[in-house]
Amino acid sequence: MSGVEEAVQASRGGAVIRVRVKTGCNCTRFPAGYDTWRKAVELEVQSQPREGRANREIINTVRNFFDLGAGQVAIVYGATGPEKGLWVARQPIEVVTRINHEL
Repeated sequence: MSGVEEAVQASRGGAVIRVRVKTGCNCTRFPAGYDTWRKAVELEVQSQPREGRANREIINTVRNFFDLGAGQVAIVYGATGPEKGLWVARQPIEVVTRINHEL
């Protein structure tokens, strides 16, 4: 058991994933691991957190991971910090299963 279910909560029309973002990495990875202390899924992006570049890369990475369309992933909190809540248009059990499969 990875604990990912602790990082995913049901929300209207989908689920919110608690993520911890590392910017300026060599490659973009999601999921990049699970932080048991923060109870957050780790996400690594190449972009720096300037002018919304990292946030756009985060949204696109998660959209591609879950095969979602425009408007089906959004940052609901933490837009200016490394700890974020990402809303995805998927049921929580689907989110947990898919992330666990990749970890």
